[in-house]
Amino acid sequence: MRTNPLVLAGIVAPLVYAAAVILGGWLTPGYSHAARPISALIMEGAPAAAVLDPIFTLYNALMVVFAFAVGRAFRGAGFVMVVLVPALLVLVGLAGILLDFYPMDPIGAVITYGGRVHLWLAGLASLSTVLVVVLAALALRSDPAWRRFAGYSLVSLIVIVFSGGFAALAAARRSPVTGLWERVTIGAFLLWVFVLALTLARRGRTSR
Repeated sequence: MRTNPLVLAGIVAPLVYAAAVILGGWLTPGYSHAARPISALIMEGAPAAAVLDPIFTLYNALMVVFAFAVGRAFRGAGFVMVVLVPALLVLVGLAGILLDFYPMDPIGAVITYGGRVHLWLAGLASLSTVLVVVLAALALRSDPAWRRFAGYSLVSLIVIVFSGGFAALAAARRSPVTGLWERVTIGAFLLWVFVLALTLARRGRTSR
């Protein structure tokens, strides 16, 4: 396997996202990472939104770059890994970029058109992340070189689905652990991207 150097975008992207969340919490007075969703950091009127929007845009752009790198890295491995998985990663990135233009409404406020679009885009991104992990696990499980990663993908999928369900329930009830469950869900996906990118980069160096 000769791996496109752009797979490094998949290593950097999760780090950029994590840095944005940490910075946002520091810049937002009274913000609780355990209780509040990440979108609250860049919602309408959020004090750190102007700083964080470009950082989150960078993360999403890196995700799009990584998507194309994945398609090239798995060239010849089948339609799922060459087309479907990269396409869904692009969808995750594009949905994230559009979220910058449709910020979340303040908690408790009347839902606006922009707020509804935000929810639709967030749902689309969430569904895409689940499908990415599922398809990758199914496509790679028959490849001996990738069987362990396929198993890891299944574990990641279980975490994403269950924590995502708890996050949705917590948000509906305005639970004080809403942000915690959301971070488990997003963190599981970001770690999956990081591991995939790191594996591709290491195998590319070894083959060369």
